[in-house]
Amino acid sequence: MLKLLSLKFSNEIDFSPKFRLSIQCLTRSLIEMAEEELVDPKQYLEDRCKPKCVKSLYDYQACVKRVEKDETDHKHCTGQYFDYWFCVDKCVAVKLFESLK
Repeated sequence: MLKLLSLKFSNEIDFSPKFRLSIQCLTRSLIEMAEEELVDPKQYLEDRCKPKCVKSLYDYQACVKRVEKDETDHKHCTGQYFDYWFCVDKCVAVKLFESLK
């Protein structure tokens, strides 16, 4: 078995020119694919899903306006903020995981 493996990777084997050309083309294609900048689809999907969560966004913005008037600094809009992003993430998750399957 070891002898067989050493023959496969030995320089003594003369591959056909057609085979060598196909390996070179494949190698170039793999290098080009590796050099391409990958695009994260999540950002694109978030931008498409945000209009579907307008109610949550308006609730958050209304809360921010109320809190700006508060002088005690005890109020916050964390709940509304997370409600908005939960809505966006829920919409994105369905589309994102469909494309990953």
